[in-house]
Amino acid sequence: MFEDFINWTPEKCKKLILEYQQTKNKDLFSLLLARYDRYLVNLVWKFRKNYSFLANESGAELYQIAVVAFAKFLEKFKKKASSQLIIPVIKAYVKAAFFSAYNYKRYEYNSEVNPSVFGFFQDENDKDKEEVENLENRLAVHFLLKSQVLTKKEKALLKMRFIKGLTLRQIARKRHKSKVFVHKRIKKCLTKLKKEVKK
Repeated sequence: MFEDFINWTPEKCKKLILEYQQTKNKDLFSLLLARYDRYLVNLVWKFRKNYSFLANESGAELYQIAVVAFAKFLEKFKKKASSQLIIPVIKAYVKAAFFSAYNYKRYEYNSEVNPSVFGFFQDENDKDKEEVENLENRLAVHFLLKSQVLTKKEKALLKMRFIKGLTLRQIARKRHKSKVFVHKRIKKCLTKLKKEVKK
């Protein structure tokens, strides 16, 4: 088992992740953490650089949060998900952990970055949460927005909802449609993307 883990293929990493989910072997966890440690450190650096509310936080504290997020990722990564999604899913879990841990500070800064970017966090005033509760849906929107399965109109719709952070009501006004219609269209798009993720 103790081989050159840095050069493991995504397929091999996925196999070990699934094995860890079954066994909860601590040595296997340590090995997987060692494999992705450099990536976690890089994420900490990037998020501190890109988000002003994290800029003054301790790197060691952020790293600990990232490790906890990584542990959650190991437990939740889906068997049907592509091995190519390992890296982006780790990033999503780490980002979600940072935003959750420092939620109280996010609004103290005038950042150009939309807190709802990539759909990890929905508008707090939006009561209709059905289409954004599932992390897989959110990841699918972010990482498969260029997918050939979506039409230009569908891509524009998802960008408004998950990239620009507009509420269903705001989108409905822009599209001159009902909120229910927008909700159904978004769910249809997410279903398409989920099918693509599972291929």
